[in-house]
Order: sequence, then C-alpha cells, then structure tokens
Amino acid sequence: QIDAAVKLYLAQNGSTVAGKKIEIVLKDDGSVPDQTRRLAQELVVNDKVVALAGFGITPSAMATAPIATQ
Repeated sequence: QIDAAVKLYLAQNGSTVAGKKIEIVLKDDGSVPDQTRRLAQELVVNDKVVALAGFGITPSAMATAPIATQ
C-alpha cells in the first residue's frame, strides 16, 4: 500500500520536494525482524537514506527503532 501511495504521489507531484530529488528504495524483508534490521542498517549506513517507512509488522518496525533513532 505504501509503495502504491508513493508511486501515486510521484506521478501527481513529481519527484522533487523542496528542491530535492526523491529516490525511493524498496527492500523486501520477508517480515523477518532480523532481516529488517540488517536491511535498515545497510540503507542508513551505506545508502545514507533519510527516512525508513512501510514496515509490514510491528516486530520489524521495533527491530529498526534503534537504527532510526540514531
């Protein structure tokens, strides 16, 4: 649902917000919290993402909380 919403937003408004280009990175964690944490760590450290969103289950979201709050 989030992927569809982001695609709709980009189609209607373009991929620039406040003068900055938005790039969407979609990862499938298989709803496995340890996998979610690993992917989030890679995205933050390696890819320098500024937002994490779209967790399918609460345990996956909770697994990334320490990474997101750093």
